Amino acid sequence: MSRRKRFSFSPARRFWQWVSTPLLILAVLASVLFTFLIWFGSPIPVQSARTGFYTSPKLGAPSTLTRLFLPHQVWLWTGHQQLYSYPVQSGFVSKLLSALHGATTVTVAPAKTAKVRGGTSYLELDYATSGEVGSPIQDLFPSLKQALSVRSVYIKPDAKRDTLNLIAVDQQGAAFDLRASGVQLRGLSLTVPGISAVPYAQIPINGREIRLPYTNSIMPIEVWLLKQQDISGVIDSYFADPSAVIPIVDKNHKTLYTDGLRAVWLSTTSFGPTITYRNPQTGNVIPRTGHSPLDTAVQFINDHGGFLSNQTSQGISAIKRSTDMTEILFSLSEGGFPVFGQFGSMQCIVNNGWVVTYRRALVEPSILEETQPLHILSGVQLLNLLNPRELGKIRSIKLGYGTTLFSSTAIELFPVYQITYSYGRVYVNATDGQVFHGTGMTPWTSVE
Repeated sequence: MSRRKRFSFSPARRFWQWVSTPLLILAVLASVLFTFLIWFGSPIPVQSARTGFYTSPKLGAPSTLTRLFLPHQVWLWTGHQQLYSYPVQSGFVSKLLSALHGATTVTVAPAKTAKVRGGTSYLELDYATSGEVGSPIQDLFPSLKQALSVRSVYIKPDAKRDTLNLIAVDQQGAAFDLRASGVQLRGLSLTVPGISAVPYAQIPINGREIRLPYTNSIMPIEVWLLKQQDISGVIDSYFADPSAVIPIVDKNHKTLYTDGLRAVWLSTTSFGPTITYRNPQTGNVIPRTGHSPLDTAVQFINDHGGFLSNQTSQGISAIKRSTDMTEILFSLSEGGFPVFGQFGSMQCIVNNGWVVTYRRALVEPSILEETQPLHILSGVQLLNLLNPRELGKIRSIKLGYGTTLFSSTAIELFPVYQITYSYGRVYVNATDGQVFHGTGMTPWTSVE
């Protein structure tokens, strides 16, 4: 007669049998949740076949509105009605803005006129470039809480050493009297031009007063090295799930990356790859409240590569508004002069608090060398070289830098005059007045 052998389980094994079933259930639920996140986007940095989710390599550096809202130009009128221009990146302007930031008290009152009385010396901070561009008054005086966006600020010295009288003109042309106390100028003269001041002449053309260099000023030629960036991470940063993105190459050798909702075009220009992002879906979403278009644009750029490095200066060159969109252009400046064209510029179009279009060149420039400074044409010399029959069609003239390809990995910044006529723009060599054909000198297409 056989007996069945009885088996006894150890306490550890009995415990494992008791918990194994719930663990398997939890594992299945976690798998379902993970699959849901993969398909609908996740803020968790999960690695994929490409570089991962929400990657955002820094091509440059984050920026704030204060750093972007530098004056376009700083002018000094002497008591003898002589006009000088200070480079925005000069030590004088840096110390002046720091002194204004340090004002202890600022009072504001409506002004009867926006004009400064003649016969006195004063400084003019010009914030107007194109469109609705201006600086919040808080950028000059952080302690002042009044909401006001200014196009021009006129500064007059006061009898007291630490007090300044100012006239601020806003976007609509309204004028305000400001009195700032506690301003420590520390030796900065508001009446006598310093060594960095350049003499200018105010020349009447076609009913406008155009300011041009009075003498043969000097500007250096600069050669900038173009450091190419790893663009795969930049492209991934525009999509919730990079593994769902499909690359498509068109007949113009442009590559389109899309997940069915958003699209990124990658094209190659003479000075490096250029990226164009478009999100047509944002016009149908709930508008963001409490976000100005400018705040939205700056935050978007900071989250997708940042601005150019701290070696360079980048500011707001134009703000244009249509019925439901706002276009903002950010442009590079060097030595206080604008760099014309697409190189170093960025375009951001905002709708309903969301970025719908964004374009930029994926390069990180750094100064390679600076050659011997060149003598540029004075304003009168420039006008004498232009077609006399075209002078009446001139709208504005700006001195700045044009860009030409120096080598496959470098670009040259050359002094040019930008002449805006009633029918378009022309760039001329600032040393001889000949037409300048640069690299990437065509501006981004506007929303107009």
